[in-house]
Amino acid sequence: TIVLNKGNAASSIVSFNRLSFSSTPTDVSLVIKSVIWNIDGDFSKKWTTGNGTLSTITVTHIVGNLSPDVSYDVIVDGAFWNSFVADSNGEIIFDYTGVFQNTKTFVIQASI
Repeated sequence: TIVLNKGNAASSIVSFNRLSFSSTPTDVSLVIKSVIWNIDGDFSKKWTTGNGTLSTITVTHIVGNLSPDVSYDVIVDGAFWNSFVADSNGEIIFDYTGVFQNTKTFVIQASI
């Protein structure tokens, strides 16, 4: 579990080096928990994020350890949100704006 806030992360960027993942919130604290992080096979990823407040915030995500040039779906709380094609480094970058009062579950999976 990573508690992410401006006080302990300077610019509120924390990278999970072993996970090839970063999350940058606009201005509030987040609690992020990695649940699944496959670095081969289907390359699927799953994590939870929350902060317990009613504020709407934007969080920039960089998710790596993906297969280059493959389309991936982003699923938020069980519903399709958007698709992105991994770059030549096997990364996708996206901004998600929402209220993180309740924990949100993010899943990255290859598009069908």
